[in-house]
Parts: sequence; C-alpha cells; structure tokens
Amino acid sequence: GTSALRESRNRFEVINAIAAASGIEVTPIDSDEEARLISRAVESKLNLKNRNAILVDIGGGSAEVVILENGQVSTTDSFRMGSVRLLQMFGNRNKGVNNFISLARDYLKPTGRFIKNRIGRSKIDLCIGTGGNVEVLGELRKQLLGKRSNEFLHAKELKQILAELQALSYEDRIVHLKLRPDRADVILPAAVVLEYLLKQFGISKMMIPHVSLKDGILIELAEEIDGPDYIHLRNQVLQSVRVIGRKFDFDEKHAETVAVFAEQLFDATEPLHGLSSNDRLILSVTAWLHDIGQFINITDHHKHSLYIINASPIVGLTPSQKKIVANIARYHNKSFPKLRHENFISLSEEDRERVKKLSAIIRLADAIDFEHVGRVVKLTASMSKDCLILNLNGSSDLSLTKWAIRKQSTLFQDVFRMDVQVNA
Repeated sequence: GTSALRESRNRFEVINAIAAASGIEVTPIDSDEEARLISRAVESKLNLKNRNAILVDIGGGSAEVVILENGQVSTTDSFRMGSVRLLQMFGNRNKGVNNFISLARDYLKPTGRFIKNRIGRSKIDLCIGTGGNVEVLGELRKQLLGKRSNEFLHAKELKQILAELQALSYEDRIVHLKLRPDRADVILPAAVVLEYLLKQFGISKMMIPHVSLKDGILIELAEEIDGPDYIHLRNQVLQSVRVIGRKFDFDEKHAETVAVFAEQLFDATEPLHGLSSNDRLILSVTAWLHDIGQFINITDHHKHSLYIINASPIVGLTPSQKKIVANIARYHNKSFPKLRHENFISLSEEDRERVKKLSAIIRLADAIDFEHVGRVVKLTASMSKDCLILNLNGSSDLSLTKWAIRKQSTLFQDVFRMDVQVNA
C-alpha cells in the first residue's frame, strides 16, 4: 500500500477488512521504500552505471522524485501532487480545463523551487519517468504525434500532447483517444505535473522504461528465493547515509574510520552477541551518522543525533531499523540506555537488547579514533574466556587512545560481562 494507505486515518480498519475478507495482509510502505523499489525496477531495464539520473513516478496521491547516483538512490522526496489529488483539489469541470491547469501550475511552483535547490549543481545525465500515467503519455506520443516509439518523450512533444488533451473534454478523451474512464480524468493533471517538472529540471527528454513499483517488488521476491542481494542493499543504504552526513557537514573520514572499526569489532565478538548481518549493517550506518548532531551543537550532540536520524530518510532501512540506529547514536556517548528514556522504552524488548549490544560496540570503535586524526592504523581484536583483547598499531603515541577506550568500555563490560584489554 502506498500514498493512499500512508495518509488514510482509517488505514488499519481497511487493512484489517482486507485481511478478514481475503487472508491477504497489506503492508503500507513509506515513500523512501517506494522510491527504492521503483529504482530497483528501473535499474533492471536501464544502464545507470556512472550516470546521474532523476526519476519521476507520478501516482494517484503523490509524485516521487528520486535522484540516482551510479544506480543508487541519493535523495528521495515525496510530493503531494499526484494526479488524483490534483483532480480532487482543482478539478471542477464546471470551471473548465484552463482554470484547472492554471491552478495546478500555481500549486506546483513552491515544489519546483524546492526540487531545483535539491538538484543544485549536480549534472543530470538522464531523466526517467515511471507509472501508469507516464506510460499512457508514451502511447499518446504514438497515437497523437505519429511517432514509432513509446519508450521516450521529448519535452516539446509533451507540450503538444498537453495541448491536445486540453482541447478535449473528459468524454472525448474516452471516445477519441480510447482511454479508460479512470485514466481519462487523471491523464491531464499527470501531464501538467510532468511538463512542469521537466521544465524545472531543464531536461528535454525523458526515458520511459515501462517498469513500476510492482516490478521492484517482484525482483526482491525473486531474490528471497535465491538469497537476498545483501551487497546491493548495503551499497544503497550507505549511499543514502553519506548524503545525509554531508548535508549535516559531518567528519566523513572519522565516520568511515569508526565504521571500519565497528564492523571489525562486530565480527570478532559474534559468538558473544549472536546478532545478524542486518544488525551489522545497522551498526555501520550508526557509525557513519553517530556525530551528525554536532551540526546543531557539540554539547549533547548524541541527543541531537537521535532526532536528526529519526527525521532523515535512510533509503533501504525500515522505520523500525531507523529507530534502532537513532537509539544507538543516542547512546554512543555519555549515559547508558535507561527505561526512563522515552526513545528507548518505545522499542520492543528485543530491539532494546539489540541497542545495548550495538551501543557497547560503537563506543569502543569511536574511542579508537577518539582524536579524529587516524592515529590507529590497524586493529586486531580477539576474545579469551573473560576478556576482549584489542591490539592497536599506530603511527604515534597511543596513550590518549588507550585512556579513551578504557573510559568507554564500561557499557561493554556491563552488557557482555567481559573485560576489555588494550595493547598498543
């Protein structure tokens, strides 16, 4: 379920009614997950390697605008300008088509400015359109303009098609263009949105790969049979994370260093924590983002990191996974997880345990690069019966690093009932 279920106040009643009547469990997905699945479908049809692309998916309730870098989602935004929504807002037939188009274009202006700022100076190599309305516009390219292909659409051709649609009544679009009644209504607002967006992008041509959300879902269902494409998911998530980090001016080198050490510690302590590869990814994401709260204030930055992460789209993580990341970032420094903390108590008991274990690991990883200058060039970690042994190799004196690790090892000792020994 997409935009309609995301926004409906009675979505749970609808979901329960469908389940009771059919046995089918409908899952509402957020706009970031919708964008990720559509981009996976596009990637199966178009070569996006070493290319920057902008993807537009026009649905009934919303339009998703996704920036792709080298095939991975860089940023995604969902705008309340779907074709059905615009029709409900401005589509009074008594006032005429021209009035509708004028109102819709005015409504789109603030969104256009936002998108233009989002793109910034990025060079866009390719524009891609998906969704039923876009595919119908590709067919109208053949039908109205006499073109052979429906796999792309030029901006000037879209302008011609829009003029043709504008000249026809709703009934004429059904009779003369052979459009279904439920498409004849919404094709006009979809064309208005698309025309406006292409103008904002400064792009003269849009590719139509004839894929949609359902194709992305089918790709991932197929992978469940063969085994999930963990590398693809990891690359997607970390691409999204880097974009968020740069937005908040993070120390990228320190973040990457902590991520490497955190993963090494996770692997070395696997018999101890018993967590999965998905948890390893969650730990890595937190390592990249743990300090972004410093953008607000270095004092209590761990608390600022909590709400920045909760409010930021991390493409490829579920909402519950993102909450875990935010909580681990909250506890990478200073106070331990406590049941009186609202953010912590809101998690399930299983996720609270996960947060405690991963927070204990990330505190050690962060302490190893305590000075943010990369003094430790190599870490090896091993376990004895009752001790985690960290061997550090560095290019200079590591006394301060050893002190930081000892200071930050208390949570690890509490959670795992194991001492931490540091050799430098």
